[in-house]
Amino acid sequence: MLQHLKNIITGNTVSPWAKKQDRVILLFEDDEQVDKVMHFLSEVLERTETDKKSADPVAFVMDVLLPEATVHALGAVHSISLDKAKEMYMRGTEFDSSEITQLGEQLQSHISSKARQKLDSFLSNYKKALECEEFLGRL
Repeated sequence: MLQHLKNIITGNTVSPWAKKQDRVILLFEDDEQVDKVMHFLSEVLERTETDKKSADPVAFVMDVLLPEATVHALGAVHSISLDKAKEMYMRGTEFDSSEITQLGEQLQSHISSKARQKLDSFLSNYKKALECEEFLGRL
């Protein structure tokens, strides 16, 4: 993953996000997570030797490296292909994690034990995907 990001920075790999004008989709639980990831990606950009320097490093990190890293992390966390992870990223979230947690708590008292296990598994996987430490560990 880290090598993939470095290849994008040096121009050895072309990112589809470099040409997109779409708004970046954030799949993070809070601003602190975004700050940590942005800091990490900014450091990767600064440490990567290249003749190609971005005119706007913040925009490059936000618009290109962040989507790339997020897609790779989603693929790793959910054990899915990068194409499926990209689809997941493009869909974004329909609910934020606090809404899902609240719904889960409400459903807990009204569902079977088998359904409860499936819900717990989903919630666990969803939270893992949003945890910054897990995200950074996948890079």
